[in-house]
Amino acid sequence: MEMPGVNQSHKINAFDDSLEVSSTDPKRKYNKTIDLPKDVDVDTAKSKFNNDILEILFNKKKETTPKGKEIKIN
Repeated sequence: MEMPGVNQSHKINAFDDSLEVSSTDPKRKYNKTIDLPKDVDVDTAKSKFNNDILEILFNKKKETTPKGKEIKIN
């Protein structure tokens, strides 16, 4: 996300299905919400801010196989 003119004073909130980025810089205000894919693991989020670019990286959720149970007929 390009954020020209903003220092590193921003807030990032990650939810299961969206990402919200807002700036608390008094000169420039940003507030953006981005939809996230369903396979994103928000617990693995990492961010860095360099040259007016905010980069946020996520890992994919580990695939789990559906659990099942055999039901016996009486």
